[in-house]
Amino acid sequence: MGKKIRRKHKEQIDYSLINQKNADWCINNGYRVYVIGVDSVPYNKKNKLFTTFNIVIQRGVEYKTSSGIYTKIGASNKIWEIYGWLYDKHADR
Repeated sequence: MGKKIRRKHKEQIDYSLINQKNADWCINNGYRVYVIGVDSVPYNKKNKLFTTFNIVIQRGVEYKTSSGIYTKIGASNKIWEIYGWLYDKHADR
């Protein structure tokens, strides 16, 4: 019998996390959530692009950088998750 071929699970955008209202509230209240390329991981030399990222949460001059390293899609999912968390924690309803 032949060997079973294991395929990598392709990471996908989690559309259930996307909420424009949460993101709008965060931006209007001075929160910025963005990615920065990770220097310790080699980038794609062909396209000169980073392939792994850290996430930064900034409000004014204060900022926090994530300890996790994310792929492009993973970072997108995490940013939407952070927008939801900030909204739930700080928004007055």
